[in-house]
Amino acid sequence: MYYYCPNIFSAETILKLLPSSSRENSDFFPFETFDTKRMQTMPVKTSKHPQLYESIQEILHLTPLSHFTLQENSVHPRKYVQDSYIDWHVDYEHSPDTPHEMWEGVLVLTNTSDSVTEFCNDDGTTFSIRTSPGDLILIKRKGIKHRVTRITNGGERMICKVTCRLE
Repeated sequence: MYYYCPNIFSAETILKLLPSSSRENSDFFPFETFDTKRMQTMPVKTSKHPQLYESIQEILHLTPLSHFTLQENSVHPRKYVQDSYIDWHVDYEHSPDTPHEMWEGVLVLTNTSDSVTEFCNDDGTTFSIRTSPGDLILIKRKGIKHRVTRITNGGERMICKVTCRLE
């Protein structure tokens, strides 16, 4: 199961989340760069950015998805560049004892890449979504198989990956 909410937040909101060259602290919004060779992200300390957490929670509460609550320390800004991709996978349950349904979310901040998000149904059929800035995708853990295709056009994609619980 998944939700796709195109253009759910505005350019104004995106500008608040993006790093600004005019900020004195260049570490305000550190993006992880995805290392495709290791299939992992470079670690950053997102828990030191309460403004980012609060902004994303506000976005969720302004949508029809207001029954989703952002998990503590679950905001992971990421930047995908040339040759970055994420292979087919199903998001797993980190703690099976949780009484809530857990969901992975992706808020698209920028996308000048040619990559798409693909989904694979139980019957093996696939479909894709070309995401744009302002889009939100929420995918239920242990839900639909999905991937993000390789960037081949030299563009980049900046997102915030989040974990939410369904109340």
